[in-house]
Amino acid sequence: MLRVRRQHHRTHELNPQKGRGELSFFSPLILLSDMSLTSFLALPEVKARFKQDWPIPSPPPSTKNWSIPAPPVSARPAIIGTAFDYVFRFYLRRLNSIAQEREHWIADNALARMRGSMREIGRSICDTAHIRHQDFLNGKPLDDDLLSSAILLAQLDGVFRSGGMLPSSGEFTVLPEDLTDLRQLVAACDWKQWRVLQFCQLNPTFGWASALVGGADADFHLDTTLYELKTVRQVTGLTGHYHQLVAYSALNFLNSGPPITELGIYFSRFAEIVRWAAPDWKDTQYESFLLWFCTNAEKRFDGSGIMLSNLMERVPSDLNLRPQIEALVVEIQTKNN
Repeated sequence: MLRVRRQHHRTHELNPQKGRGELSFFSPLILLSDMSLTSFLALPEVKARFKQDWPIPSPPPSTKNWSIPAPPVSARPAIIGTAFDYVFRFYLRRLNSIAQEREHWIADNALARMRGSMREIGRSICDTAHIRHQDFLNGKPLDDDLLSSAILLAQLDGVFRSGGMLPSSGEFTVLPEDLTDLRQLVAACDWKQWRVLQFCQLNPTFGWASALVGGADADFHLDTTLYELKTVRQVTGLTGHYHQLVAYSALNFLNSGPPITELGIYFSRFAEIVRWAAPDWKDTQYESFLLWFCTNAEKRFDGSGIMLSNLMERVPSDLNLRPQIEALVVEIQTKNN
């Protein structure tokens, strides 16, 4: 039986219909970690190449005069950022009936990395969240129950993505200030602007191209714009955010994904959007960068040529660069035999 600890140290049975107050679940975690596109982009030589080939389009967006309708309240910004990612996707799916979404959330995938009672606790969190999510899609107003689930899912994401111990020595918690923070972020957003015309994909991945860099998943792809959602107190590091989106669009192209003509970031605390034109990867001027990207990612994350070989089934057949990538696969496999 799952048990929760509330603020006054009273112990109660977990009720999926209750979502208020502080909830705490206990059990040890198994520590695991993942390499990903983020770690690839952080490498000094990779960062230098992106800086050289992809300077941020000038003039850079002016952000100095932005107001901040949703200032930080919680002392757990990373959890709130991931929780709002979930809430934002919940809204996008409700607004857009054509939305495509993976069957399982990242939080669901965390269960395979947990053992014993912790796995059962995680499963209960996910099952409850799925019920509340479906109720929201069916027209139930957003409430603290669903926001609480988003906060708990965010902590399960941490298990999957980093394998680090959760706050408070392994406890899963929902704090009153977390809920206040999320309510602000929801209220600040103009949800009408997020309706699409033809295409909506939530948390898109890029097939074998994602595998090539050890894993990559963007936030959402609406019509022909690929977006990242940033819940930050200051708008800094625009160049790094831009490079992340450029890399995602390259992976999407290599995987023959749906068209991307624009890259965007929604800064949720400011309720502001920054947009740039996306690269036209079919342009031959980008061939040397794509070859460098594939070569270095393969060396960093694979080394066997298997990922590149599988990716070749998806690379556009009319890409001039295709023979060079095929030759690279042969060279790697020959060297390994």
